[in-house]
Amino acid sequence: MQLLIMTVNTVGGYLSKGDIVDVRATSHVLEVSPSLCTIECPDPVGDKWFYRSAWEVIVDYVIVNNNPSLDGYRLRMFSALVDSSGNGSVSKNQVEAFINNWGGTIHSFGQNEVVFDITIYDAITSKNFWGRDVTEYDFTETDYNESTGVHTIEVDYSSQGVNPTTIEKVVSNSGANVISHENKVITFEIDRATVRTRFEEDIKEKSKEIVKKSRYHVGTGVVDYIVGQGGFVQTDLTTLLGYISDKVDD
Repeated sequence: MQLLIMTVNTVGGYLSKGDIVDVRATSHVLEVSPSLCTIECPDPVGDKWFYRSAWEVIVDYVIVNNNPSLDGYRLRMFSALVDSSGNGSVSKNQVEAFINNWGGTIHSFGQNEVVFDITIYDAITSKNFWGRDVTEYDFTETDYNESTGVHTIEVDYSSQGVNPTTIEKVVSNSGANVISHENKVITFEIDRATVRTRFEEDIKEKSKEIVKKSRYHVGTGVVDYIVGQGGFVQTDLTTLLGYISDKVDD
């Protein structure tokens, strides 16, 4: 068996140094590349082809409870695809930045779950809703209809060097309805269902960022050793298995 291993990090973090990207038969012609090195093990390895596999975290959430008067929610985020060993589960470190960037606050976390609090207003005024930093914009909620879920928001952006046409387009593209706009103050209406849809779409998109493109890898020191040997080494099965680690366990 031959393991093809990354010697560098790829752009965007799709693959990292040490990631196992392919498993081949021992008789395979060696591939020469500055970004790849090879470990070959002539010993019988059994069913070890899964070392080239990837796995991913598939994130979902449920509403634990809500406060209609504030349009606030306590949500439990978890992975919908976890094996019997816990592989693929969600951790606090994986989703904390995502939650914070939506204006949420973590309440608690455990094995394959993170519970957090969020209001629709906080989501509307968050970085992730707009896809950009909006901390310097002055948001004010002027009305909220509890029965329809419609929020009326006023944004004073007079301190920002933003073109009025540009900001009106951004607001409209968010799914909001602009009801007035003058003197760099724009007022719009948006309902909770629209915000929730944006949140769910972002979960799906951000889940891709925590995909383990290559689940199994070897340490960077091992990679450096192989590169120092010309990019190819042979070893026995016991040593090879000692080199390999599972990102689930890291």
